[in-house]
Amino acid sequence: MAGNNLVQLNNENEHDIMDVINVLSTKYYCIVRINLDSGEVSPMHFNTSISVESEIYVAEQIDSMDSLLTFLGFGMAEEEYNRLEETLDLDNIRIDLWDEGVYERTFKWSGMNGDYYYRLNFIGVGEAPYNNVVLTVLDVTERRLAEIENRKNSRIVEALSDDFLAIMFVEAETQNIRVYRAAKEVLDRYGSALTTQKRYGDIIDVYVERCVKVSKEDAIYKYRDFNTLMEEVKEKGIVSFVYNRVLGEESRQYRVKVVKIEENGEFLGVVIGIKDVEDEFRKDKETQELLQNALDEAKHASESKSNFLFNMSHDIRTPMNAILGFASLAGKEVDDREKLLDYLSKIESSGQHLLGLINDVLDMARIESGKIDIRKEVVNLEQLFNEIVDMFRLDMEAKNITFESTLNINNKIVETDGLRLKQIVFNLLGNALKYTPEGGKVWFEVNEHPSDKPGIASYETVVRDNGIGMSEEFQKHLFELFEREDRASVTGAQGTGLGLAITKRLLDLMNGTIQCKSTVGEGTEFTYFVRLSICDADIADEEEEEIDMSLLKGKRVLLVEDNDLNREIAKTLLEDVGMIVTEATDGTVAVDMIGEDSSSIDVVLMDIQMPYMDGYQATRIIRNTELRTMEHIPIIAMTANAFAEDKKKALDAGMDAHIAKPVDITELYKELIRLS
Repeated sequence: MAGNNLVQLNNENEHDIMDVINVLSTKYYCIVRINLDSGEVSPMHFNTSISVESEIYVAEQIDSMDSLLTFLGFGMAEEEYNRLEETLDLDNIRIDLWDEGVYERTFKWSGMNGDYYYRLNFIGVGEAPYNNVVLTVLDVTERRLAEIENRKNSRIVEALSDDFLAIMFVEAETQNIRVYRAAKEVLDRYGSALTTQKRYGDIIDVYVERCVKVSKEDAIYKYRDFNTLMEEVKEKGIVSFVYNRVLGEESRQYRVKVVKIEENGEFLGVVIGIKDVEDEFRKDKETQELLQNALDEAKHASESKSNFLFNMSHDIRTPMNAILGFASLAGKEVDDREKLLDYLSKIESSGQHLLGLINDVLDMARIESGKIDIRKEVVNLEQLFNEIVDMFRLDMEAKNITFESTLNINNKIVETDGLRLKQIVFNLLGNALKYTPEGGKVWFEVNEHPSDKPGIASYETVVRDNGIGMSEEFQKHLFELFEREDRASVTGAQGTGLGLAITKRLLDLMNGTIQCKSTVGEGTEFTYFVRLSICDADIADEEEEEIDMSLLKGKRVLLVEDNDLNREIAKTLLEDVGMIVTEATDGTVAVDMIGEDSSSIDVVLMDIQMPYMDGYQATRIIRNTELRTMEHIPIIAMTANAFAEDKKKALDAGMDAHIAKPVDITELYKELIRLS
């Protein structure tokens, strides 16, 4: 079906459709008219380039759709022939013409010299519904092959979107190579090989022999065999590998990307792209080193956390064993007042130590979650530091440690969080006491420095000892969570590994700084700085308020507590000061009791976490009831939910005060006097 020479056959068919023919190209293989009612086919123009007589004879035999199908289908593959047969169905032609009156279909023929492509154009004559149609057959082989090549090139670009130094296409059947792109450095070095060698195997052999150190483990060694590469690409679609190119003393990393190219399911070959990835390789190496360092740090943190949990278990069990042990001994010495008081004192001391451990863990968790705030209150620094010195002096003397303190403060009254500031000093002095052997020395010094801002003073606090000191390695992790140096064999002392981490984070929240200098066997010095707002020096220290316990006598209290032991302790403390106690084991019982007779209750002590109904819900129900009765019963939360947000939640629920467990007895009595 090749050629463009047309001869006119049936002049009688020219009439009204000649207007259509005039706008058509002259490069048609043939033109026929089809009557869609009768199925009659009339040849109008026919190509004579192969053999005039045979072509005319064949054309003259075209008088029906069957003969047209036979004529056009010669040389077609079965799949294409079936598609042509469906296309030439009269009903299908009517349907396809209906919208625009023209459409086209392209088909493929296989010839002696390769594949040919012809386009069938269907043009309706007159107006819809069309009774006649002109069919033209146009040779579009060159255009079609160009389109295929363009699509292949487009897929090559899509497959290799990176900036490759060289891109080439290798035909699957012949191994022939076509170079699409080659950077100047590639042409300068390998241009002669690319122009003289046309097949994959030849080029790869030259390249490997000249440029690459190849071992049998290298991927490029395996892919020297073209069939191996083809099979793997056919299976995977894309094959990528890195190899090392060596020229003289220079060594660089290159990546090869091989992409499968196919057309209508037929495997045509592969596109090969070669890219210099030395810079990427180095960056990857640096990234791997960073990741390894991060992994090492994470591993170190995990080990520190595991050690912390192990040590914390030990630290908690130690005072717990003392509490249980001395409680057992106290039970046996009820008749010996002196021993009993001694055991009770040791139980209380162990309990305070255990509470300190728990507070450290909770403080750290709150700091890490951002749930701790620095309060602003008026504090007398001289009084605060003297109280701390007095508390530590007894412990220092008990260990035969010389304890010297110096306060050089002009502005004593400042605005700060006294509790947190005291906690910082406690942690530092506690470590000095813990890690300084008997007969050693500890210095505590506070100095005020002038500030460049009016109303602000800078305070430097130094805690120094001549104890066991710390190693340089440990000092790198000094303020990290769960860190503590294993020096127990030297001092017999253990820590949680949280005290200094808490100290550092509290100072961060106060916009302060802390530094440490330490030498093993010589001692340690901590220095921290904080800048605080100065308050009016005329503010007098409030005297400790005297508590008139007689005010509680006869007061009626509803104690809402689900824990039997806690309820027994609280009841005893309340009855000791003359209060009349009624008990409720959960919120539902408390609501019912108040609903029956609220006038018989002066104040409620409400636990929070209880079964059936918690303290928050019970309080809300009581407050809703009071909207009708116009009464108000004071409710004090007495709970282990001890954080600031817990106090706020209690007040938001309608409670009047909040007391944290373990209960400060004095604070409890003060609140009861205030509210009952």
